[in-house]
Amino acid sequence: MTTADNISLIKRWYREVWKDGKDETIFELLAPGAVLKGQTGPGVEIHGPVEFAAFAGRIRKAFHDTV
Repeated sequence: MTTADNISLIKRWYREVWKDGKDETIFELLAPGAVLKGQTGPGVEIHGPVEFAAFAGRIRKAFHDTV
């Protein structure tokens, strides 16, 4: 991927996941085996799109007027 492709992907992720609340984008772009660390605290891991979608839903609900 080019730098422009990466920028476009990140903009899409932000717009669709955070602003539009499209969980389907999480399932499309996040690898099933992805492990994300630190989003909910030190040493806590989020595994794959299912857990990330739940996390994103909690964040959108808590900060609905800021994303």
